[in-house]
Amino acid sequence: MLIIEPENGSLTVFNLFNTTDSEKQKTLLDAMRGIIAIANYPGWRSSTLYAGVARPCAANYIQWRSIDDLKKRYDGENFKHNTVSYFSPRRCTC
Repeated sequence: MLIIEPENGSLTVFNLFNTTDSEKQKTLLDAMRGIIAIANYPGWRSSTLYAGVARPCAANYIQWRSIDDLKKRYDGENFKHNTVSYFSPRRCTC
């Protein structure tokens, strides 16, 4: 069983993603699973992905060592050139 402990000293990030149908939700979840599977970023501790049941959406609960580590990830070229393209309307209309 997963235990979420937001008061453990980590920076907690909770991302929510909406989609319009179950096929787009599957595409979104597959893309997120791919990112999580290779996550090896300085300061990254964990990611837990949840699929919406009542409607097509997803949530990603992420823990980082610090806000500085998170900022470095988002400012990095790999994020801009690889991760962002997963969610580009040209590749995924999620």
